[in-house]
Amino acid sequence: MTSHKGKSPMDKYFELNNETPYSEEVAQNYDPSSEHVQLANYQKELALKNRKDDCESHSSYSN
Repeated sequence: MTSHKGKSPMDKYFELNNETPYSEEVAQNYDPSSEHVQLANYQKELALKNRKDDCESHSSYSN
Protein backbone atom coordinates (compact mmCIF):
# COMPACT_ATOMS: atom_id res chain seq x y z
CA MET A 1 0.00 0.00 0.00
CA THR A 2 1.31 3.44 -0.85
CA SER A 3 0.72 6.71 0.91
CA HIS A 4 -0.88 8.11 -2.26
CA LYS A 5 -3.31 5.20 -2.77
CA GLY A 6 -1.63 4.00 -5.93
CA LYS A 7 -1.12 7.45 -7.42
CA SER A 8 2.24 8.87 -8.30
CA PRO A 9 3.45 11.84 -6.26
CA MET A 10 2.85 14.07 -9.30
CA ASP A 11 -0.75 12.80 -9.66
CA LYS A 12 -1.35 13.55 -5.99
CA TYR A 13 0.17 17.02 -6.43
CA PHE A 14 -2.19 17.87 -9.29
CA GLU A 15 -5.15 16.49 -7.35
CA LEU A 16 -4.43 18.71 -4.34
CA ASN A 17 -3.13 21.74 -6.22
CA ASN A 18 -6.60 23.18 -6.91
CA GLU A 19 -7.67 22.73 -3.26
CA THR A 20 -4.55 24.19 -1.67
CA PRO A 21 -4.63 27.94 -0.96
CA TYR A 22 -1.65 30.00 -2.06
CA SER A 23 0.47 31.76 0.54
CA GLU A 24 -0.96 35.19 -0.36
CA GLU A 25 -4.49 33.97 0.36
CA VAL A 26 -3.37 32.35 3.60
CA ALA A 27 -1.54 35.51 4.70
CA GLN A 28 -4.62 37.67 4.05
CA ASN A 29 -6.83 35.41 6.17
CA TYR A 30 -4.33 34.83 8.99
CA ASP A 31 -5.15 36.38 12.35
CA PRO A 32 -2.24 35.90 14.77
CA SER A 33 -4.37 36.97 17.74
CA SER A 34 -6.55 33.88 17.29
CA GLU A 35 -3.59 31.50 17.57
CA HIS A 36 -2.85 29.56 20.75
CA VAL A 37 0.83 29.36 21.65
CA GLN A 38 1.54 25.87 22.95
CA LEU A 39 4.22 25.73 25.61
CA ALA A 40 6.72 22.90 25.35
CA ASN A 41 6.03 21.93 28.97
CA TYR A 42 2.39 20.84 29.21
CA GLN A 43 2.35 20.73 33.02
CA LYS A 44 3.55 24.33 33.17
CA GLU A 45 0.91 25.41 30.66
CA LEU A 46 -1.80 23.62 32.63
CA ALA A 47 -0.68 25.36 35.84
CA LEU A 48 -0.75 28.75 34.10
CA LYS A 49 -4.20 28.07 32.67
CA ASN A 50 -5.52 27.06 36.10
CA ARG A 51 -4.02 30.19 37.63
CA LYS A 52 -5.64 32.35 34.94
CA ASP A 53 -9.01 30.62 35.47
CA ASP A 54 -8.71 31.22 39.23
CA CYS A 55 -7.96 34.90 38.69
CA GLU A 56 -10.91 35.31 36.35
CA SER A 57 -13.30 33.59 38.74
CA HIS A 58 -12.15 35.77 41.64
CA SER A 59 -12.48 38.97 39.62
CA SER A 60 -16.15 38.16 38.93
CA TYR A 61 -16.87 38.43 42.69
CA SER A 62 -15.91 42.12 42.68
CA ASN A 63 -18.47 43.00 39.96
